[in-house]
Amino acid sequence: MAPRIDINLQLTGKVDAFVSEARAAEADGFAMVATADHPGSGPSSTAVLGSLAIATTSIKLCAYVINVGAREPLDIASEVATIDQLSGGRAMLGLGAGHTPAEWTMYGRRYPTPKERVDRLVEVVDVTRRLLDGETVTFDGVHIHTHAAALVRPRPINPSVPLLIGGGGRRVLQLAGRVGDVVSYSGLGRTLDDGHRHDVLWTQQHIDAAVDTIGTSARESSRPTPVIDILVQHNVVTDDRSKVLSEWVSGSGLPDDVVEHSPFLLIGSVGQQVEQIYANHERWGISSYTVRNRSAGAALIAALNR
Repeated sequence: MAPRIDINLQLTGKVDAFVSEARAAEADGFAMVATADHPGSGPSSTAVLGSLAIATTSIKLCAYVINVGAREPLDIASEVATIDQLSGGRAMLGLGAGHTPAEWTMYGRRYPTPKERVDRLVEVVDVTRRLLDGETVTFDGVHIHTHAAALVRPRPINPSVPLLIGGGGRRVLQLAGRVGDVVSYSGLGRTLDDGHRHDVLWTQQHIDAAVDTIGTSARESSRPTPVIDILVQHNVVTDDRSKVLSEWVSGSGLPDDVVEHSPFLLIGSVGQQVEQIYANHERWGISSYTVRNRSAGAALIAALNR
């Protein structure tokens, strides 16, 4: 039997098209619709997801992912619970450590070190999860401080809002293995000096190590291994896979063999992409892909469901 593969859509482009895109994605059979969360350089994920909660009926909704460096646990929990109420229980909690310096400096804050960012993520995940679970939380950590914090109303409809953790560093992947339902593996390393681009860790050995880290952490925590999701960087349906891959190689500077086998690129005919997805599942257990090209994603969904 073929494995279950979820295809998700991350919304991009003009905000006024998001509702129609989400409705079309729902009709196409996408599992989740997501919006990025970048204050100052993108739309409010909360406002977008609130509108989508009312405009759709079955598709899951997720901020992909909230930068916890700029947000507090009670705010996050309240927003997710509200979206869950509006959507009838379809919200997901997407959290990440953040990486873009401007998302701190625009608030007048110092840009933290990588260790500090992950330390804060660990604390925010803990406190936010407990708030959504109905606890009254007093927490005195290094980064997060709360006294008798509680989410009185609205409460989420879903008694266990799924937790998606996004990132690529070892400690983030260990955290996802311990507590996450989904890990969105980015395949990205350190943030480069421009504050936006990253080292790219796409070799098969890097992915092997990441998957092993997630699985080991889950086993040590006596939990099921979380769903492994990939944010696809380029998704093109074409009959000339070699040509498009060659163009990608020349623009990226990555070695041919890295690009050829990368799960972060879905390029080729629909049949070739399906073969690649099944091969990725066989090797790494990857069972979820988030794409930005709805038409290409819809073609994949139709092929996977045949």
